Amino acid sequence: MNFASNGPLLAVIFWGASMVDSGGLTVGSLASFCWYAGILSGSVVEATGGVSGIMKAQGAGSRLFSLLERESSTVWGNNIPPGPAKGAISFQNVQVGG
Repeated sequence: MNFASNGPLLAVIFWGASMVDSGGLTVGSLASFCWYAGILSGSVVEATGGVSGIMKAQGAGSRLFSLLERESSTVWGNNIPPGPAKGAISFQNVQVGG
């Protein structure tokens, strides 16, 4: 946690403590307010984290599609690119272990 997230909570606690001292607020009311404010802020943090994840995924997808659409700069030996793969693989005289 950093000061940016704890600073407002500390300010509310100190301000609430002065209100408790003057009789304008009970300790239970201050504790309840801090508890509910913490629940609310946690939900907001989770929601913004989800939106951030979606934005990161969108950026990664955009980069991926731009790479897929790019022309290849690979120069083949005789300037003829290899044909499509057949998908047939065979292993002969292969031993595993000793």
